[in-house]
Amino acid sequence: MRPHKICNPSLQGVSKECMDAMDITTEVFKQVQEKMEFNEEMIEKLQPMYDCMAKDIIAQRKRLGGNMAIAQAVNSAKQRETLRKMVGPDLVFIVLSMSKECQKGRVMARHGENFPEEFMQLLIKAADLYEPAGAEEENAFNVVITETDSREDVLEKIVQLLK
Repeated sequence: MRPHKICNPSLQGVSKECMDAMDITTEVFKQVQEKMEFNEEMIEKLQPMYDCMAKDIIAQRKRLGGNMAIAQAVNSAKQRETLRKMVGPDLVFIVLSMSKECQKGRVMARHGENFPEEFMQLLIKAADLYEPAGAEEENAFNVVITETDSREDVLEKIVQLLK
């Protein structure tokens, strides 16, 4: 049995299938960083990670009941639809977007002026790889964050959207 790079083999309740999926996900994201693109092959390789995530969401919903919020970047309408089919039609996606200047300002506010510029540029380029929610997508909504929006403002935009 090969050692896992990401997950500790002694983690309770994490299947070998999910640990293997995370190993693959790590490799895919290395490729994404190098190429600054998501292609169909990469998206297919990420599917086992999303399958594990969907199974965990279903299990936690059953265990806890009620509604929950999950923070996870999902890069395409196709991936959102696949997750929706697994988790259920009531799954809602809030797709956040902002200008490059806003991205930079928010990262600097959280991590300080000494945040490495090379990593900043990588984050900004990576944001371009994510598709906004399409008008035809069920239960998928875009929220645009501006430079003047506080965290509370963003939350209020989402709450109003969901009403």
